[in-house]
Amino acid sequence: MLQQYAAGFYQVGLSLGVFDVAANQGEHALIGRLRGDALQRVIDSLKITRTWCVAVGLQTSVAGIDYVLALPEQQFKYKALKGIFGDLRRRIEDELSTVLLMHVPSQVAGYYDDAPLFGEAVALKFGDAVTDIQEAGKCFALARYTACVFHLMRVMEHSVQYLGKQIYQLEPGDKKAKETNSRKPPRILGW
Repeated sequence: MLQQYAAGFYQVGLSLGVFDVAANQGEHALIGRLRGDALQRVIDSLKITRTWCVAVGLQTSVAGIDYVLALPEQQFKYKALKGIFGDLRRRIEDELSTVLLMHVPSQVAGYYDDAPLFGEAVALKFGDAVTDIQEAGKCFALARYTACVFHLMRVMEHSVQYLGKQIYQLEPGDKKAKETNSRKPPRILGW
């Protein structure tokens, strides 16, 4: 997911460059409009930029792109491009300035993924603990170590409950569980 957002911001930046080139070409042309391959490249860049703006939640920028995409081809006159793309660039830059972008070092980025951090066997055996394992990994990757320990304690809680069920071989609501719990716990492994 992090790589996806980073790619999105990079792509938006590239598209802004394409818009600048198109606008600068328009500045040097007195008459005419964008057409053919040049027009198609700009439209393709707008669509790609729109996709990434949706992905990273830049709604105002999406509305601006939708407005430009809805323009008839005749409106893509060189003289108008600088204003159209200048406005779009300002929208995107203004909206990006409100986004908090965090860097996760590559050494710990793997902990941020939703892959089973303790392996497939643990994920299958302790399905209820998977979310806390994943959250512990995310907290570790973000250097939120206290939160990481909190989630790992919850993982241990699942493990201890599993161990308790294995010792008594009973379900929590079972009548025998009440009788067994009122007695001393059995000696296990020499405890």
